[in-house]
Amino acid sequence: MLFPASTPLSFAVFAPLARALAADPRVAVVVSARHGGRALARSCLDFPFSYLPGLLARWARFDAAVCPGFFFRSRRAGRLIEMFHGVSPKNYAVRDEVARFDRLFLIGEYHRRKFVRAGLLAEDDPRGVQIGMPKTDRLLVPDAACAAFLESLDLDRSRPVVVYAPTRSGSAGSSLDQGGFDLVDRMARLPVNLLVKLHDRSLRRYRDKLAVDYEQGFAAREAAGRLRLVRHHDIIPLLLAADVLVSDLSSVASEFLLRDRPIVFLAVPGHEERIRQGSARRFGVGDPEDLDYLRAAGEVVPPGGDPCAALERALADPGARSAARRERAELLFYNPGRATSRALAALYETIELNAP
Repeated sequence: MLFPASTPLSFAVFAPLARALAADPRVAVVVSARHGGRALARSCLDFPFSYLPGLLARWARFDAAVCPGFFFRSRRAGRLIEMFHGVSPKNYAVRDEVARFDRLFLIGEYHRRKFVRAGLLAEDDPRGVQIGMPKTDRLLVPDAACAAFLESLDLDRSRPVVVYAPTRSGSAGSSLDQGGFDLVDRMARLPVNLLVKLHDRSLRRYRDKLAVDYEQGFAAREAAGRLRLVRHHDIIPLLLAADVLVSDLSSVASEFLLRDRPIVFLAVPGHEERIRQGSARRFGVGDPEDLDYLRAAGEVVPPGGDPCAALERALADPGARSAARRERAELLFYNPGRATSRALAALYETIELNAP
């Protein structure tokens, strides 16, 4: 089994499935990585695996390749399986390229409907299998590793935890690109533990065209004691700790719905307009499960608005919008808490191997 990775996020996505397969003596787990190579893989994975450089992986024989994205192209893999790295109102993964995959491990009913609405899957297409998202299982069944990681942050337990996790930087932009450091500086003045988790593509080592070195800027603020910049590849421990999540268009906000805790969305008008135009082309006008539907689960702070006031409201009344959060979580995520088991069963069935 090949698990090709692009950036650290890839490892967080496929690690639960690969870890379970590594325990099966009949299965050889092989990993490749576009960035960071073998050293990155070792830092992100805690189970035995073999490593193969990306160019060699493209030509090697495998029974299946489980891909957390569309970047991997194989000449000799038996089955190509798309294991999506997230689900968000951007829906950039709903694209024609899925046609080259033998199986689509769909995250939930929302995902399935989008592919059907776009004409990329028929209602009864066996290629689309509802799996859930193995990465999020620990949000419902926390483990000792998450607890140990949170202990290592040495937080002030008397203060609530706020996690800021923006979407990727780039041509479409994120709240980080729009508000810069000023946005975070304002939140850091509140009596909270502010944890910042940057998207891989907001780091220069994974996106060398960035005009601003966000990691360096936040590291300086961390040294001044105003916040914590979390460099760990896995955001799940942070979502377990967070009392409130601040985000924009990131799929992290969808995952946090499973915690049923408040979300503050920061508006990014230019990127939102791009999403609306793309959705109209791909899904048609009048899609009931659009950007506005998903973000009704939290408070949206418009440009020039006060994120601190929204944060204070969220902390004061965490039960507000709970019904909307639970409704959307049910739509987005199939089999929450047990997605790894479902993915294993579907994978063994795909390669026609009896499950242990």
